[in-house]
Amino acid sequence: MKGFSGFSSLRVGVWVVSLFILMLFAFIGWFYEAKHKKYRFALLAPIFMITFQLAIYLFDARANTTNDFSSKTIVYFVFVICLVLAYFLGTRKREN
Repeated sequence: MKGFSGFSSLRVGVWVVSLFILMLFAFIGWFYEAKHKKYRFALLAPIFMITFQLAIYLFDARANTTNDFSSKTIVYFVFVICLVLAYFLGTRKREN
């Protein structure tokens, strides 16, 4: 019997997906709690990373090229660079 989303058993698959869902809720809660804090924009990076990995697990794309180290690293770096640029350009506009 094949497990959930390519894991060895159903129990392991449900446990890993549940862990990622709970982490996602924790980071989203922290994001909403950090209103008017300077580090709030940085919380979007782990939220994106967890959501991306959770989507890979839920759509059973673990054997796909989307889950390769180089693909995920490029997607993460591009997202983080865009996030940092948007933050600093936004703060520069607010100062002027």
